[in-house]
Amino acid sequence: MTTQSQSNHAAAGTPTLDAFITAARAAGEQGEVHVRLDGQNFLVLAHGRTATGRDVSWIANDEPDATSIYLSVFQKHYGQRLTEAVKENFSDLSPGKPLSARTVTLALEMADRSLTALSGVDFLTRLQSSAMARGRNFDEACSRLGIDASSVSGETRGRIDTDIQRRFQAALINGESPVDTVRMQAWLDEALRREVFPTSRE
Repeated sequence: MTTQSQSNHAAAGTPTLDAFITAARAAGEQGEVHVRLDGQNFLVLAHGRTATGRDVSWIANDEPDATSIYLSVFQKHYGQRLTEAVKENFSDLSPGKPLSARTVTLALEMADRSLTALSGVDFLTRLQSSAMARGRNFDEACSRLGIDASSVSGETRGRIDTDIQRRFQAALINGESPVDTVRMQAWLDEALRREVFPTSRE
């Protein structure tokens, strides 16, 4: 049985990571994930088997390399370091090889576990930098910029936290954790200037 994932596509017709996840679930552990070019877009397809075990497929022999496309999408989401790690751990994640649904799922699980473990490296720094929690680093940043920390609204502090956490996550994905104090202070100063002194933007 072959089904296709109609998940939203990323820019220039590139399939999303969600499309691969949906197809892998539909294919089951013994199935495969394929990619087919449909006009200007790629469709991610789940290639499975009937209840009697009979293989059914309408995938063309000259279909795009699903594994290469998956790795490209994976790297955009998780970064180069984790992509290289899953390629080392799963020998079938090589360009030109069939992309099994099981490997899609296991690679994602490994990446998510790694991110969870690595995020703990910056846990204390993240907490102390929280604007919503009035962390020490946030109060010190306000003092440096001559801002009364208590005057910063909850909505503004929420936006600052979102920005800072996004930066921590990007650093984690790019292999730049732990984040040092100087860099974190620069992030907070920039976020505060942008939110509290919007007219000072260049």
